Amino acid sequence: MTLTADELNIAIAPPPGAFIIPMERWHLIRLAEDNATDLDVARMQSQALDGCAFTAIVHGKVAACWGLVLPWRGLAEGWLIAGPAIKPVAVPFTYGARKFCDIAAQSLQLRRIQIHVKNANVAFMAWARAAKFKREALLAGYAEDGADVWLMAKTYGRTT
Repeated sequence: MTLTADELNIAIAPPPGAFIIPMERWHLIRLAEDNATDLDVARMQSQALDGCAFTAIVHGKVAACWGLVLPWRGLAEGWLIAGPAIKPVAVPFTYGARKFCDIAAQSLQLRRIQIHVKNANVAFMAWARAAKFKREALLAGYAEDGADVWLMAKTYGRTT
């Protein structure tokens, strides 16, 4: 099964001036420049090849890239990089993220979508909760830089 940007644009209905396209390498480069960060573009692009990846364009600017890595059937590891252009559509983007997860779970037959959030990243922790991810475990020293990370997840189709 696949998931396409066209499907997402129809199902999520981004706000005026925003739309979703397949992610390309230059989108990640632009986000790294906009965030003034050393984003590992090669690693992020590699992750995109192991699943699916998309870009939100807002008023002609790359606002966010996100995707799912599919390590095995039923499980997806989510990732997200947002830039300053996401601010005007932050609330609809959060609702769109909820819909994206539900659509991906159905389309890709997922039982679980999980993300990792650095403990110190208060803003992203708040966003993840608003997107309906639940904290499951604190992973001490898990991040590449040794930071503590929360494992957060959404589960689908479980009755227990």
